Amino acid sequence: MKKLLRVAALTLGVALAPAAAYAGNVSSNDGNGSQRVTSHGDQSFSSTGNLRSNTGNKVYYRGIVVYNNYTDYTCDRISDNTTSSSYVTRGGSCSQVVPIPPSADGAGWKVCRDRTGLPDGCGSQDNDYW
Repeated sequence: MKKLLRVAALTLGVALAPAAAYAGNVSSNDGNGSQRVTSHGDQSFSSTGNLRSNTGNKVYYRGIVVYNNYTDYTCDRISDNTTSSSYVTRGGSCSQVVPIPPSADGAGWKVCRDRTGLPDGCGSQDNDYW
């Protein structure tokens, strides 16, 4: 019986491993959340997840198409703002405007603070390779 349970647990772990690789936690001083890729193409992705504001300021997600051997492409804003201190659903899509030869290797996000009349501050990038 114990052997059967171990085999079942190992099988479940292997089955869930690919799904775990498609999710990433993202944070900055102003907000935090998580995103997961729902679909992707050669140079684009769509994602969904959650986001909350740590400070009550407006925050949003910036999307990044990630290349291993090429300059990453930033899509800027891919989600609406939130000021909620509770997690709300946020996500969007990011696509390279002018196609380039290499295929993308993954998705990336930053949590950014929306500051009227000033450059928006963003946290460090989180990458999610597919």
